[in-house]
Amino acid sequence: MLEYLNLEKGTITFIGAGGKTSLMFFAAKELKKSKRSVLVTTTTKIYFPNFGEFDYYFNIKYFEPKDFYGKITVVGKYINEEGKIIGLNEEEIFSIAKNFDFILVEGDGAKNLPIKAPLENEPVIPSFSDVVMGVIGIDCFNKRISEKTVFRLERFCQVTNSKKGDIIDEYVISKLINSPFGLFKNSPLSSRKIVGINKVDTKKRREYAKKIFNLTSFEFMVSSAKKGIFEKWR
Repeated sequence: MLEYLNLEKGTITFIGAGGKTSLMFFAAKELKKSKRSVLVTTTTKIYFPNFGEFDYYFNIKYFEPKDFYGKITVVGKYINEEGKIIGLNEEEIFSIAKNFDFILVEGDGAKNLPIKAPLENEPVIPSFSDVVMGVIGIDCFNKRISEKTVFRLERFCQVTNSKKGDIIDEYVISKLINSPFGLFKNSPLSSRKIVGINKVDTKKRREYAKKIFNLTSFEFMVSSAKKGIFEKWR
């Protein structure tokens, strides 16, 4: 993980769809193996993780520095009635960031769908993010554009110049990636932008990912959080 990211410490914000939260916690575990201290949080909201996925949880009001070496620490404002952690604003994240080597932030939601386009107020990315990871689930590939596959359907069609019922292929996905109103919208100019194609766990899905890879010039990674796959292609 560290050699792929080429970072000794920093802030990584995960945006997009298709398994962002799972990928974020997978990344956190990999960084923990390298004996790094890892903060996991969100600027929106995420479901409270399974207890095996983290070491400490703090409400931001009661955060207290301790030895976070080789630990994953989750911090939020509070947990709502749905069991979701309500996230922090940029100032709150920055105020505790000095206690950690890596800060992993989820910057938007996608209702468990594999692909999305952001609305005007999305995503919410801390301005000090060193890396923005734009995530797309490859399980959307060759599916039709519909409410079952795409979050923010109307916006997605606008950004990709497509319509409901069209096939989601490499051309549609590359339009989303490359558009200034698409995958990396609101990303800080100084941040590295990495396309993260997730759920790449079969030979066929690798072939699909390669088609997307050929149509974009961004840094490019493929992953499967469930199978422990994380590869840098560019």
